[in-house]
Amino acid sequence: MENKLDRIKLAEEALRIPGKIRDLEIEMLEKSDQVLFVKDQVKRIELEVADAVQNEKSESGNAVFSNDVSRKAEVSRRLNRDGKYVEVWEKVGVLEFELRRAKIESDALANRLSSLRMVTILLRNHVEGADKGV
Repeated sequence: MENKLDRIKLAEEALRIPGKIRDLEIEMLEKSDQVLFVKDQVKRIELEVADAVQNEKSESGNAVFSNDVSRKAEVSRRLNRDGKYVEVWEKVGVLEFELRRAKIESDALANRLSSLRMVTILLRNHVEGADKGV
């Protein structure tokens, strides 16, 4: 009797797993969209800062940052001091971590489902063999 209850529990678990995987896949899609949105925010901030640096003029009307190296250095310095930019990049990191976590969990569930299928086949073969007197 215990063997039959174990098989029922395994079958019930196997039936729940596809729904869990689907939920994780939906979560991954949502996180991917959020990552794209936040990276777009990052790009906009970078472009605004680069534009400001590019167009900054001295009192005499000359470019303050006259060469590419000095412009890039100034853009980098300003971005690193920009609280909104740092906050948005941190959000990207969090979202990408959550995306990787959901993928790992989904893969683990898929592996578990595959294992449950194999165990179910083995148990069925064992029961059928026992019924035949093998």
